[in-house]
Amino acid sequence: MMKVKRDEVEMMKVKRDEVEVMKVKRDEVEVMKVKRDEVEMMKVKRYEVEMLKVKRDEVEMMKVKRDEVEMMKVKRDEVEMMKLKRDEV
Repeated sequence: MMKVKRDEVEMMKVKRDEVEVMKVKRDEVEVMKVKRDEVEMMKVKRYEVEMLKVKRDEVEMMKVKRDEVEMMKVKRDEVEMMKLKRDEV
């Protein structure tokens, strides 16, 4: 399936155990994958990338900007966070 609008294109793939949706806008791309026990989302902008992965008992988030990287992982009994900046590394 494909939708075409003035400044946006949306595509959808449906497989046996997976659905994938992709949106392409002027300055942004979004991808979302839904599987049996996992959801993945990714957003790409001009100077930024965001990723989110949700599993049964775990959530992962990552954000990459021009001069910094943020990561976060949340499990049942544990949280991990990390932030790196260009001038600190």
